[in-house]
Amino acid sequence: MDNQARKELLQSFCETNELRKTMLRPFVVGDNVCATDAHSILLLPATEDDKAEYQPQGKVPDVTAYLKQETEFFMYLDLECLKCEREKIQKKVDEIDDKCPDCRGTGMVEYEYYSVHSDRYKLEHTCPVCEGTGERDISNELGEEEYSMPLTEKYKLSIFRMDDIIRTLGFFGKQKCALLKQKGTPSVPYHIIEPEFHLIVMPSLRS
Repeated sequence: MDNQARKELLQSFCETNELRKTMLRPFVVGDNVCATDAHSILLLPATEDDKAEYQPQGKVPDVTAYLKQETEFFMYLDLECLKCEREKIQKKVDEIDDKCPDCRGTGMVEYEYYSVHSDRYKLEHTCPVCEGTGERDISNELGEEEYSMPLTEKYKLSIFRMDDIIRTLGFFGKQKCALLKQKGTPSVPYHIIEPEFHLIVMPSLRS
């Protein structure tokens, strides 16, 4: 296994919000190395290098309760079918107007300045709303029903969680796997447990 690719996979599950500092990087939990953004949790068997590099820094999330859950079969997942569902949703996502309304997608805004002598200056500046990206945040819209895959009458998989599963199965060359739920209850999260990894995903509530 390519060590750099493995590190990149772990990092892709980490938090990106600087306010959650302990989740910005993977951390060792028992015999596993864990990466999480609090929505998905990826655990891989920890190597000696992991134990040296990813010792917890500060108070990390306690994921041991999830590891102790008794699970049972919920449904099979097929990687190609999951990719097809994801592509259908992506077509809907592509129809969303994600341009920043303030700069009309240019990343720049115009403003006028008048000097003390009433001279008028017309200037351009990076859009303060989108910070020059030209895009608006559509993450809330992506949480809506039409951009998700229904699992039960109560729960759905967002495109973000679908991406987590697709990325992990693809990395380990798994074409099919079992999605597990907590035994005896409809409770979440859902688990995918394979010899090479343990993936835990938090579904969203359906509207």
